[in-house]
Amino acid sequence: MRSIKIRFNDFENAKALHGYLRDTLGFEDYYGMNLDALYDVLSMWPEELKILTESGGTAFEEGFYAVFRDASEINRRISCREVKAGISRRKRTRRH
Repeated sequence: MRSIKIRFNDFENAKALHGYLRDTLGFEDYYGMNLDALYDVLSMWPEELKILTESGGTAFEEGFYAVFRDASEINRRISCREVKAGISRRKRTRRH
């Protein structure tokens, strides 16, 4: 299982986070660098992926978290967990 942790405060903007996800997860060069493209990629992700997010109060994080949550609801290989202010909230955990 692959696992990534996203600290939203580490990214200046949504474009920087899209670039990080593209590079870290090895998305194709034609990845559209937007939330719709991210959803498309994650909804068909072929392997187990655990996404941990740490809230930073950024303007763009809610959109990303919604995509992670929605993709995990249709792709059983994806799980996501959000950490806010020292409190962990498990949104979706899937086990085979």
